[in-house]
Amino acid sequence: MPSAEYWAGFFDGEGSVVITRTGHVRLMIAQKKHEILKFLIPEFGGNITYNKLTEVHQWGICNPEAIRKFVNHIRPYLSVKAEDVDIAVECCGLIRTKNLGCNRMPREQFEKRLELRNKLLSIRNPRGAKSFTWDEHREAVKDRALADYKNNNIKRKAYSAKYRDSHKEEFSKYREENRDALRESARKHYWKVRSKELSECGSLCSDCGVDLSGVDTRDRIVKEGRLFCRTCHGKTRNYTPKVYTEEQLKARKSNEDRLYRERHREQTKKRQRAYYDANKERIKAYSRDWYRKRTALQTYTSALPDEGNLGATG
Repeated sequence: MPSAEYWAGFFDGEGSVVITRTGHVRLMIAQKKHEILKFLIPEFGGNITYNKLTEVHQWGICNPEAIRKFVNHIRPYLSVKAEDVDIAVECCGLIRTKNLGCNRMPREQFEKRLELRNKLLSIRNPRGAKSFTWDEHREAVKDRALADYKNNNIKRKAYSAKYRDSHKEEFSKYREENRDALRESARKHYWKVRSKELSECGSLCSDCGVDLSGVDTRDRIVKEGRLFCRTCHGKTRNYTPKVYTEEQLKARKSNEDRLYRERHREQTKKRQRAYYDANKERIKAYSRDWYRKRTALQTYTSALPDEGNLGATG
């Protein structure tokens, strides 16, 4: 393990202190080769990342306790970055060690962090140091969030286009092979929705009151939840609702009830006829057996003596 003097000189040459706009602190050391950086992890923690563009390995720590430990280890031997690490330690003292849930950081505390950040920037670049206020920080956060959203949206659209192009040929082949099945499925779905609309609208035309129960479904038109016949549909483009009196509403209701009873009676007859046609032989056999049993019972009861004669004989 290298000595504290070695790490202090190493940090003076290759190290850096970063305070983000949100007030978080990070100490970093960059190096082309990562072998020497591995000695820092067992003692101070942190992790090593690799930048493919610059081809540089970078060790970094952001935990306040680890930062204080590393600074106390090398602070007596620093010369160039001494003031930087002092600012970092001071900023670590403002970081909350306890998770407070959804409670936001107080504005006064955040402004103190921004002052330390601006002070650090002025040390690095005294000529063109860029300082930030609270309002500028909020605007920068909003702009960054909007830029990330737009970037992600562009990536998502590009991925969707790529996915669509890659699967377009496969989908076309599938559609050609299953054209009939897809048409049948679409037709079933259409008539399912269509029958639901017709059942909810009743059987009478909303304009002329004609019963459309026996009319072809193509001549029953549903518009805005109301049923119209083919004749009245052309009149409803500039439709004004028709107002009915209580007597007319009662008459419409009684007419609908009467039509429902008649339709129910006809459906019952159709079901009875269909059942009889399907079980004709069984019903006839049952009727013959029942008639034979009834005849035998009548013959047996006619052969019995009357109660009066039975009493006289006794």
